[in-house]
Amino acid sequence: MDIIIEQHVQAHTRTDQRNLLDTLIRAWSDTSPMLTSATGAYQGHPLTINFESIAAGTPEYNAWLDKLSIMERFNGRTFNVVAAGSGTGTVDETGEGDVRQGRYRITWPEFLGLSNTSEPAYRWAV
Repeated sequence: MDIIIEQHVQAHTRTDQRNLLDTLIRAWSDTSPMLTSATGAYQGHPLTINFESIAAGTPEYNAWLDKLSIMERFNGRTFNVVAAGSGTGTVDETGEGDVRQGRYRITWPEFLGLSNTSEPAYRWAV
């Protein structure tokens, strides 16, 4: 993190600083011990995370998981409250569902809405 901050400080133009922003944000997020939906917050709950038209395990899928984790850490919470017990969790793009009867769902419109709000905020904060 120190190296990335130093690179950011040494950048001569705002464009150079902007080019380092994604790396800086990711490094900042990695300093957080907070568990996210993608990194164990739902431990003890079976969880499936789906993104529209993106196969699990692909580089694109992993990039979305990274973005989800960064946004949850920036906001200081998972998108849905992780309830006690061992209910199943689903994060998907269907636009359906809600939190009830042990199912934890983040709908695609909700995810996009939160990402469109959070990402500019944490980019501005840096």
